[in-house]
Amino acid sequence: MLNVNAGHSPGLLEACQTLKEYSLYVDRVRRHAQELPVEEAVERAIRECIREGILAEFLEKNRAEARKMSIYEYDQERHMRQEREQS
Repeated sequence: MLNVNAGHSPGLLEACQTLKEYSLYVDRVRRHAQELPVEEAVERAIRECIREGILAEFLEKNRAEARKMSIYEYDQERHMRQEREQS
């Protein structure tokens, strides 16, 4: 399994621009979610990434789907983390 989170697998991320941009997007969602509700965090990350050219074309075309999936993935990740902490 490869870790494509920010700060991991730099060689891989440099070799694949789309994967690098996805990693940057996910990192923004996570950072914003520390201080905002997840829905707002996702929307802010999408706006910033489009403005800065990070996955811009994809996010512009697929904004609603990207938003739904990001919220779902973040909620699932949070749920799994809580389950581990309770074990």
